Amino acid sequence: DFTTSGGLIGKTGLHLDGTYEVQFDGSNAAQQWDSGASANGTVEGWFKADAFGYDVMARSYNNGKWMLLMNTNDLEFFVTDNSNTSTTLTVTHGLSTDKWFHVAFVADGTSQLMYINGKLVGSRTKGAGLKSATGDWALGKNPDDTTNNYRWPGHIHQFRVWKEARTATEIRNNMFKTAPTDDNTKLAANINFETYGGGTSVVTDAKGNGNGVLRKWNGSATVDATDTAAWAGAGTFTYGTSTLVMA
Repeated sequence: DFTTSGGLIGKTGLHLDGTYEVQFDGSNAAQQWDSGASANGTVEGWFKADAFGYDVMARSYNNGKWMLLMNTNDLEFFVTDNSNTSTTLTVTHGLSTDKWFHVAFVADGTSQLMYINGKLVGSRTKGAGLKSATGDWALGKNPDDTTNNYRWPGHIHQFRVWKEARTATEIRNNMFKTAPTDDNTKLAANINFETYGGGTSVVTDAKGNGNGVLRKWNGSATVDATDTAAWAGAGTFTYGTSTLVMA
């Protein structure tokens, strides 16, 4: 139950109004989670919804798809395992619009787990490891969608992809940090939005594994965006003095 202007932590955040997206080149395997029968992965980030629809918050495409969606009542995470079987973990979230929340999805060898604000809220049995995600991936939409459908209307901050199953303690210990204290080779992507995007379409991966491109739907096509409208500016949360109540 936490409000802030602009971004959450650090210099800025990204505000996608239902027309913006961030696209990443899926050919860079360093930004994707590993594959195989024993492979693990984690996707996590901070979000704040302007409205609820049936919208894609983040998604990879092609082989090894994963997708995080949100609607009025549910958060859903869809993943393809190493045997090419797709499963979906659905959790009733109880969240409100205009409130920041942290979500983490973890896949290990046997289970899918979902955490909201560092608390385990759902789990299910999963199949044989993870299938390699070799396609493009995006924040705010389906990377393969050439229309304006299912775009996320809201803020995104501190988005990360890991090549490991993060524990609840690891998730909670790093939720409010622009750089995880245990940053290691298992961190595949760290999109912390610390590099302000005004005047450029580049969205930087702080891990250095490949930058994304800010794009905007102009009514008939998606084009690179260099305007400042999608950048939320610095947040009002001050480490050590501000209070956060995890509802």
